[in-house]
Amino acid sequence: MAVHLFIFREKREKKEHIKEALAGFSSPPILFQGENFSLEEFIQEAETLGFLSERKLIVLEEIDLLPKETLDKLKKVFPLEGVDFLFTASNLPPSHWLVKQADQVVREKIEKPWEKERRLAEWLVHKAASQGVVLREPIASALVKGVDANGLLSELEKLICFVGERREITLDDLRKIAISTPHETLWQFGDAILSRQTTEALKIGKILLEGEGGSIFSLLAQLRTQFQTARKTLSAFAEGGREEVTRLYPYLKGGLLEKKLSLFQKYGPARLAKALILLFETEVEAKNSHLDPLVLLEILTVKMTHDSLSSPQFARI
Repeated sequence: MAVHLFIFREKREKKEHIKEALAGFSSPPILFQGENFSLEEFIQEAETLGFLSERKLIVLEEIDLLPKETLDKLKKVFPLEGVDFLFTASNLPPSHWLVKQADQVVREKIEKPWEKERRLAEWLVHKAASQGVVLREPIASALVKGVDANGLLSELEKLICFVGERREITLDDLRKIAISTPHETLWQFGDAILSRQTTEALKIGKILLEGEGGSIFSLLAQLRTQFQTARKTLSAFAEGGREEVTRLYPYLKGGLLEKKLSLFQKYGPARLAKALILLFETEVEAKNSHLDPLVLLEILTVKMTHDSLSSPQFARI
């Protein structure tokens, strides 16, 4: 029997250490959470597994969330023979009984702010490269500064999806998607249009255009990238299912893939085709007319969220 204790505040690092520990076991672990924890079920599982010849692991996450009386009861029956245990916590003092009894204690390294920033930036660069996307370290550092550490992976996934076939993340992408305005981003603008939430899209579009100093062309270019990605995703899905989509866009998988597929399918290939035409027409209009860019953007937004986009004549484009 071995007792492992991982003490980390940062969820990402904690998950990585748990994943490494699980690699040593051939069968899946028995999982318990500190929230809604049942000591009776925990002991029953441990006693049952102790009779098996195969090594088994019981994982109890966030043990520091347990009430003191539950921890005291656990202390009285611990250790339980024949089973390996892995406990995680956000914080436990060195004097805690579990810290003293554990065979392995892995604590979050106390880093200087700039050391943590550099480490996270390097991790982001590597993560992006594994998806075939270039993320230079200064850009990664800017992302680390602008986003909470626990949200870095989801922000990176959004950025990778956003840049599409361009395959490189720029500082301008960060400003629009991850660290631009506090609540409204171009990512949300595209999703609002695809969800056909006209009022929400109009509100976000106005905020973004004001942030661009009245320049509509960058917004149109980024929207075009999003809608081209959406159309190609549906085409790939029709040809080879989810595997083909992930082959084309390695960052589209799991929950993100399901969310995007649902969004793109509901909008539909006909609307996507017409929306791309409207984006081109609006860009030409913006170059050749004296209309207020906000008026042009509002007209475009209404057209892209309107039922007329589903006209069958555009499905073949």
